[in-house]
Amino acid sequence: MKKGFGMLTALLLGAVLIFGCARGDVKNAERIVGDSELYSSAAIEKAMDVVIRQFEREFPGCTLLEVEYDEEVSAKHSGEWAEQYDANEAIVLLSSFRTDEKGGKGNLNPDYTYERFQWVLTRSFWGGWKIQTMGYA
Repeated sequence: MKKGFGMLTALLLGAVLIFGCARGDVKNAERIVGDSELYSSAAIEKAMDVVIRQFEREFPGCTLLEVEYDEEVSAKHSGEWAEQYDANEAIVLLSSFRTDEKGGKGNLNPDYTYERFQWVLTRSFWGGWKIQTMGYA
């Protein structure tokens, strides 16, 4: 009896993990990496990877359309962001995404396209990018 119950529990948990976790749709997201005097293309791509993974986890019912690096936007306040979060560098990425009829988790406008949604990431010399904040400034 205990063995059967354990197997049933494992199967149900597996089904919830596979089918029950809604995720953001990132499969067709366009990456726009412009020229930069501040960061290498590889550094920008790694920051974009972090944003895309976070979007997939935290924005169920939403579709990521694009992630963009804009040197002017990033340079404008990156020093302030780095200082605020006690980091060596900060980068600002912009994204556009579409919500479903529920507004994602219900905390966004339904059937709406968000544009120029900001993601602020920081890193220290030997560390990877970490999202510090997101939204509209």
